[in-house]
Amino acid sequence: MHIPLRSLQLMRLACLVALAIRWVVPVVSAAGYYVDPASGDMANPGTSARPWSTLEAVFTAGKTFAAGDVIYLRDGYHGEPVVKGKADGAVTITAQPGHKPGLRSLTFDNAAHWIASGLRISPEISGAPGKVILVKINASSRAITLEDCDLYSAGSIAGWTKEDWLARACGGITSFAPATTLRNNRISAINHGIVLNRECVGSRVSRNTIANFSADGIRGLSDDTVYDYNLVKNAFAVDANHDDGFQSWSGGRGGEKVGSGVVKNVTLRGNTFISYTDPDQPLKSRMQGIGCFDGFFENWTVENNLVVTDQYQGIAFYGARNCRIVNNTVIKNPINGHDIAPWLKVTAHKNKSPSTGNTVRNNLVWAMTNAKDIGTEDHNLVSTNPEEHFVNYAGFNFMLIAGSKARDAGSATLAPVLDIDEVPRDAHPDIGAFEYGGGRVATRRQHR
Repeated sequence: MHIPLRSLQLMRLACLVALAIRWVVPVVSAAGYYVDPASGDMANPGTSARPWSTLEAVFTAGKTFAAGDVIYLRDGYHGEPVVKGKADGAVTITAQPGHKPGLRSLTFDNAAHWIASGLRISPEISGAPGKVILVKINASSRAITLEDCDLYSAGSIAGWTKEDWLARACGGITSFAPATTLRNNRISAINHGIVLNRECVGSRVSRNTIANFSADGIRGLSDDTVYDYNLVKNAFAVDANHDDGFQSWSGGRGGEKVGSGVVKNVTLRGNTFISYTDPDQPLKSRMQGIGCFDGFFENWTVENNLVVTDQYQGIAFYGARNCRIVNNTVIKNPINGHDIAPWLKVTAHKNKSPSTGNTVRNNLVWAMTNAKDIGTEDHNLVSTNPEEHFVNYAGFNFMLIAGSKARDAGSATLAPVLDIDEVPRDAHPDIGAFEYGGGRVATRRQHR
């Protein structure tokens, strides 16, 4: 069939216009809104000159937002907002540059594709301290990101007794939502820093600092989740809870017994867990490091982690299948008077089912107590003489010295490309979390 040239030109023009509309409309439709507790009013349109009042009031008023919208928060107290709404793409709540907005707590309910950043979240900001969960992400939500926020129960815990911890320490972040992302947050003076429940499939917890906490630093119960480059330190013993830097278990919900299920496809990479760093810290907790006690745990990757504690369970898997535990450093805390030393342990499930198909390789540990026939074990170094390996053991510098037997002694098979400080490993990787750094030592992060 013959189509006239003029018709072809018109058809082509129509296609180009349609494509232009497709790409331009989302940009045009995005809007910026402003919220100012000092001068705002909910009768205003939310512009920079005529802002809304508080973030809590914005959602109480039922305001709705579209993908690409940004809500800028100014200095002042923004209440206890409950964020609602499911956009097709990201909607951002953020501090306006130069401002430090404060909230008592933040909840996401029936919400999707929200990013919250640059916020201070604490009951102290409200003038009415009390125990709350600082950030809660409900199961009706998904794809929620919290980044670069400060969460704390109190600005100072000086003089806190056990009773103060029990009465005043808030929960940090608790999520029940898939695709939760938590990154670059600072969480302190807290009871349970980060909790990802079973529903949080496909989540990531990255580069957060959890310092001065009771109970567990991180609880990770969901499949297909990554925990990388987090710092968890300074655990306080305030009750009968067995405190953990990181803890996971299966089951325990909907009538299931704890240990009756499977947690699978989890990565723990480049994290640091230290029980305490101050010899004068009161209420020191002999925190367990990475505690996975009620499996089964399947297809986990545990690499480049540093565990410093004076409790038996340094890295422990009770019921593991096809897990990879490679290039970790597990050592006794230099600040202690205890004889208990941490171990790396892979053993049977508590129901006696064996652990199988695992690889334990290139680990530098104080002790190792694996069960028989757990899989492959090679190129591990057990040592109780830290001065033979570390630059400054007493000063919490756990990088390798040139003469350490861990130097170039690992296997390249399954060794991570980078070490805990993201320094490249060479063709002859060192044993443990740290690759010998040479001249790069000065640029590496401190571990105290």
